[in-house]
Amino acid sequence: MNNLPLNKILEFHYANAHSLEIKIALGDGYVLNKSELAFAIRKLAIKYGYSFTDSNFSFANTLPVISLAYFLRDKKITFTDNISVLEELNKTVGDFVNSNHLLKIGFPANSVLHESAHCIAHYHLFNNRDPFELFDLEDDVTVIFKFLIAESYSQTAEVLNFKYFLHGEATYIDLFMLKFNTFVNVKRAFVQAILQIEKRIDADATYLLIMLIFFCHNLKKRTISQAEWEIITEILEKKLSVQKQVDWCEIFDLSLPIREFIFSLGHDFINFTTPLFFKNLGYSGDYAQTLQNKISLELFLTKDSIIDKSKQMIFELNSML
Repeated sequence: MNNLPLNKILEFHYANAHSLEIKIALGDGYVLNKSELAFAIRKLAIKYGYSFTDSNFSFANTLPVISLAYFLRDKKITFTDNISVLEELNKTVGDFVNSNHLLKIGFPANSVLHESAHCIAHYHLFNNRDPFELFDLEDDVTVIFKFLIAESYSQTAEVLNFKYFLHGEATYIDLFMLKFNTFVNVKRAFVQAILQIEKRIDADATYLLIMLIFFCHNLKKRTISQAEWEIITEILEKKLSVQKQVDWCEIFDLSLPIREFIFSLGHDFINFTTPLFFKNLGYSGDYAQTLQNKISLELFLTKDSIIDKSKQMIFELNSML
């Protein structure tokens, strides 16, 4: 099955209803049923006071990179109703539209899982405070450091979601529904690397490892140096209390597909969007200089309360899987 007529797409969508689904977001219930992680992220976002809306929100429609601050402030995550139009098309043109058409024309997807993970991180790292007040409440470095952790956590949650689709034989409908609920495309080798590393350390340490690699990318690194890898292993050993003997050289080798994927994302997007995000929150400093001179992996070793909260986010998520 490599193509689906529109009526079959809608049948799959409605046949996979879920108690916490967004009914008018294509494949949302399907993904929640398939992925324990997606279900856990949804439950946690709701637990921490967030809801979901398809109300017209100009930032989400015109400049999505700015919208996160408003999601956090208003505790409402915006999504796109991409079912209503399919229902209408099913009445008017029927099987003239199929799944391959939707994939080729760039039919709008949703990023509710990624944004929900941001909200969970905001609860843990900032106590759900108004993001537009944060630079008045804490020093610039701490605020930026925490937000980069939150982004890294959200990215980690999004890629871990692929475990539930690529660990076995993924069907066409699996990948089709997932496509409309994520903005990344993880390959099977990435998931296999996760599974191999989990066997040698544990899931908590593996997920924190991935988050730290994303953190390095968000520092605009192009790879991980030997010195940075040693810091990562120190964080994992000291903060996670990995008890068994670990061959970190082997873990580094096994993590190659993970590192290759993360650093292939490049920096063109974040070179503009991240400074813009912070400026919109009231940050008046030089972001590039702050990132280069004051934000580093070493902060995880000196800011115990922050690494403890980072651990808590990982432990909490993994405990629900």
